[in-house]
Amino acid sequence: LLLALAGCGFAQKKAAKAAARFDDLYAGSAYYAARIEINKAIAKQDDIHEYWEKLGCVQMALGR
Repeated sequence: LLLALAGCGFAQKKAAKAAARFDDLYAGSAYYAARIEINKAIAKQDDIHEYWEKLGCVQMALGR
């Protein structure tokens, strides 16, 4: 059980780091790279609605 809980925290940290990279890339108009990063965040933690909103923003910026 302890190992499972430790793994959850690790996934959250990885997701947060990917989302932070998204923010930097999106601000610099690197939309393709930003989409990759936010998809990584969603893959690690798909219950955070802000990540989904960010994906929608970058998809619109890419014209998709």
